[in-house]
Amino acid sequence: MSRAMRAAVLPAHGAVPEFGDFDDPTPADGQEVLTVLAGGLNPVDIRIAGGNFPSERREPPYVPGKEGIGRREDGTRVLRTGDDGRRDTVRRDRDAIAKTPPRVARCSP
Repeated sequence: MSRAMRAAVLPAHGAVPEFGDFDDPTPADGQEVLTVLAGGLNPVDIRIAGGNFPSERREPPYVPGKEGIGRREDGTRVLRTGDDGRRDTVRRDRDAIAKTPPRVARCSP
């Protein structure tokens, strides 16, 4: 059963992201769902959001952001990368998830 999650959605190129409710992602075979602990927008994300990065143009509305820290169901903190941005939860291929270094793993929350 899915639940509602929150995500920051870019409604148009150059606009400020707006929060909205979405269904949690459902993992496919070989994937797992991560709880997002932290994420950010780097300069490439900002250029994509402004419509100024031709090699990776995304049409709004979409959730910007590609990197962050997530938590597996067992509590392990991991680095997450991908195209589903600033959400409460994301799904990732298991072989594309990397454990965080010990120093990062000690950070809050």
